[in-house]
Amino acid sequence: STIIGRSGDAVRRLSERTSCRIHVSPHVPQLQERLVMVAGEHEQLVDATVSILRDIQADPHLRDHMRFEYDFHLPLGTWAGIKALPVDPDVPLLDPKETERHTKREII
Repeated sequence: STIIGRSGDAVRRLSERTSCRIHVSPHVPQLQERLVMVAGEHEQLVDATVSILRDIQADPHLRDHMRFEYDFHLPLGTWAGIKALPVDPDVPLLDPKETERHTKREII
């Protein structure tokens, strides 16, 4: 893709130019989309985001790939890839509502 570039070259160049940390989610087999997460200072975030949006809007296949409804469910953590898996998969994940009763130290 234009945003990612060959072997991630475009993302690296944009990251270097804007001084932002940019992460593109791994490919999910059932989807064309990927998540692009950008972190940095306000001005650099605006610069990186505008650049990414321009690339998306310039894609000649944009209309073909715009889907807002899906007929399948993605498991929690799908977008983050293997790095997002729990250290111990036998320990159950907390429901977000459960976290309200605990301090950050207790959760970690």
